[in-house]
Amino acid sequence: MLQNWHVGLRDRIDRSRREPLHFQIVNAIVQDIESGRLPSGAYLPSSRGLAAMLDLNRKTVVLVYQHLIAQGWLTSLGTRFQRIYRDE
Repeated sequence: MLQNWHVGLRDRIDRSRREPLHFQIVNAIVQDIESGRLPSGAYLPSSRGLAAMLDLNRKTVVLVYQHLIAQGWLTSLGTRFQRIYRDE
């Protein structure tokens, strides 16, 4: 059964750091994948939804999702983003 991912990114994003926000978010999501907190098949929030949760511009979140898709961590299902199933 597919499940939604419960986002806990807000406390891991620091606007005062020199690292760009989109890299901070990408790294936080990859950490969640590697730790098992974001299981295979889990759905991520829409780009608009995550942008609202993190109080960011939607384009930043779109960039994050594009980066994660290009790296093979996520897949896009139209307007939904899903963690790719992998052998674990």
